[in-house]
Amino acid sequence: MYRGWIHIEILPEHNASIRRTFRSDGPFLKALIQLAKYPEYSYDMVPEAFSEDVRKALAAGATQYLPRLYTNCVHFEKRSGIMGTTDIRESATRQSTIFPRSLSGEYRIKFNTIQFFLHHTVNVATHNPPLPTSQPSLLPTTTPSTFSSRGPSATPNTYGNSSLHTPNTSYATPYNAGTSVGSQRIAGGSGINTNANPFSNQQQQQQYRPQPRPRSIIGGIYEQLMTEYMQHYIPCGGNINNGGVSEFHPIIGTFLLDECIETWIRNSWISSGQKLSIERMHYIILFVKHIVGGDLRRCYSDNRQSATTNYQIVYNSIKSELYALISRLALNWSKDDDYLQVEWD
Repeated sequence: MYRGWIHIEILPEHNASIRRTFRSDGPFLKALIQLAKYPEYSYDMVPEAFSEDVRKALAAGATQYLPRLYTNCVHFEKRSGIMGTTDIRESATRQSTIFPRSLSGEYRIKFNTIQFFLHHTVNVATHNPPLPTSQPSLLPTTTPSTFSSRGPSATPNTYGNSSLHTPNTSYATPYNAGTSVGSQRIAGGSGINTNANPFSNQQQQQQYRPQPRPRSIIGGIYEQLMTEYMQHYIPCGGNINNGGVSEFHPIIGTFLLDECIETWIRNSWISSGQKLSIERMHYIILFVKHIVGGDLRRCYSDNRQSATTNYQIVYNSIKSELYALISRLALNWSKDDDYLQVEWD
C-alpha cells in the first residue's frame, strides 16, 4: 500500500476498482473481520513498529501503562528451554533498568487480521510524501488544489523553515524511441558497429521508461477510504444519515478510534521551529472534525441511550490527548502564516 497505489498516479478506473475492493462493506474487509475471530491468524509485530515509550513498557513488563489500543493485543511469550550462552550475553549487555526483566519470556503485541490492516492504513498519513521523479508522467495531473508540496526534512513527519520551497515540477524530456541507442552508425556508411553492447538497447529503454508520478494522499482514494472507515467504525452519531453508525463494531470495537489517537494525536511531536507535514495535519483535522460533528453537547447529557454513551466514550478517549497535542503544536510550531493551522480552522 505504502508507495504503491496510494502514492502514485493511476487511472480513474483503477481508483474506482480500489474503492470497491477496500470499501467497508466489501468482501475484502468482511474476510479480514471473519478471520479476526481466529487467534491463529494473527501478526506478531516487531517492537520497532511502535513508539519508544511503548517499547519500554513492553520490555519492563509494565503493560498496565500501555494505551488502550494495546489492551487486548499484548501477549506473553515464554522462552523455550534453558537460556543459552547467547541469551545470557545479550541480557548482560542490555542497558541497565530499574524495572525487573523476566528471564522466562517477553511481552509482544499481536494484531489480528483486521487490526493489522487498519494499523498500516492509518500509518500511511504519517509517511513523508514522495518526491517527484525525474521522469514524465503518462497520466494527466490529478493533484487536488488543496495540496501544497513541501520538501523533505531531517526529522520524520516534520518540516523546518529551511525545507519550505517550491517543489521541482520539471521533468526530463521523454525518451525518443526512434533514436538508435543499442547500435551506432559508422560515419560515412550504413553498417552497424558490431562492437556495440547487444544489451545496451534494452538497458537504455528500461532507464528511460516513464515512471509513475507521485500524488498527494489529500483528496484522493486514501481520503475517501479513511472517511468511510471513520464513519463506519467510530460512532459519533452526527453522520448517521451519511452512512455513519451509532454503535462500535462487535469485532473491531474501539481499535480504529484508538489507532487514530495513538498514531495521529499522541505520537505527533515536533521540535521548536518545525511543523507537521501538510498531509499529517490534514488527517488530524479530518479526524477531529469527524468527532466534533456529532454535537459535543451530547457528551454532557444525562441521556443514557446507547448512541450517546458511545459518543461519550469517543470524546473522553481523545479530549486529553487532543489538548496535549494542541499545546505542543502551539508551543513549537514555526511562526509562519500557516501557524493558524493549529487552530483547527
